[in-house]
Amino acid sequence: MLFRCINSASLNQTNRRLEAIIRRGERERIARDLHDTLGQSFSMITIKTELD
Repeated sequence: MLFRCINSASLNQTNRRLEAIIRRGERERIARDLHDTLGQSFSMITIKTELD
């Protein structure tokens, strides 16, 4: 019974760590996408203003 409690606590801790890693990865992916989109938008604005 004690082993089952320890094992369950360890599993819960591992799950929380994995969830944190996944959340961090998703935030980084969103940040990269946002950075790329903004960079592209600013580049297009610059090009369009230079053509006018």
